[in-house]
Amino acid sequence: PKQAGTWLYQSHLSAARHFEMGLFGLLIVDPEPEADGLQRAYKGGPDYNVERCWILDDIDPDWHAAPEAVSGKPGAGRERPFDPKYFLINGVPNTEAMHDERVAIDAKAGDKVLIRLLNASFSLVRVKIEGLQGQIISVDGNALASAAHPWTKWSPVKPTQPVYLATGARNDILIDLDPEKSGIVAGGDYLVTF
Repeated sequence: PKQAGTWLYQSHLSAARHFEMGLFGLLIVDPEPEADGLQRAYKGGPDYNVERCWILDDIDPDWHAAPEAVSGKPGAGRERPFDPKYFLINGVPNTEAMHDERVAIDAKAGDKVLIRLLNASFSLVRVKIEGLQGQIISVDGNALASAAHPWTKWSPVKPTQPVYLATGARNDILIDLDPEKSGIVAGGDYLVTF
């Protein structure tokens, strides 16, 4: 691949049915290593030392039980509204995600955390990281403020500001845990809501 970034793969055939049945995934393309040896989000981009991917999903039990009704083909069942009852992060139910090692981020003061978000749900998702500020450094696999997109800039995310993601959208958020820059409290827990 010629471009580093966070990508979504899916079939694009009967997308509603395939998404509901879990036929999608996150593909990360890392940039070539640079001379300094630091792990970077993209060529010439910011470095980080902690990375977490969060794939957000929702399930409508009726759609899940009868996915042929949402196959993209016309018919009476096609009009059935989507009504999710279950919400997942990396396949972990939201009620169990807080301390699950597949979801939780364990980082220390001074770390730089890169969170790769993918909205694999059929809902508009609001993500809020309480108590921490960050920067959106990439959107849908396209690096902001990069050589390829010099007219763009990083988008700040304040501790109380939600980030919205439409279905299939990806945002890479960089959080610098330098206490002087972020005001973090060592040993603290920071809640993320979806």
